[in-house]
Amino acid sequence: MRCSNWRVAVPVTVSDFSSKCGEPAANDASTQDVRGATHGGTSLLTGTPTTDERTRQRDSQSLPTVVTIVDEQVAKFKRKA
Repeated sequence: MRCSNWRVAVPVTVSDFSSKCGEPAANDASTQDVRGATHGGTSLLTGTPTTDERTRQRDSQSLPTVVTIVDEQVAKFKRKA
């Protein structure tokens, strides 16, 4: 992903990404329970990752990009159609 004079690639920390790309136009955060199966067949809570989707628009002529952040690490970039 390009941000002004920078090229940003996954994996990157949120602080590095924000310093190079600035603040997002929109932000949507959620927390989900992650469960795993035990040997007895019951489910066990294994974690609660926080997923944050931030929308960025480089300029008025480019498509917006959705940046997915999981537990303070940038996980992926996706163009919004």
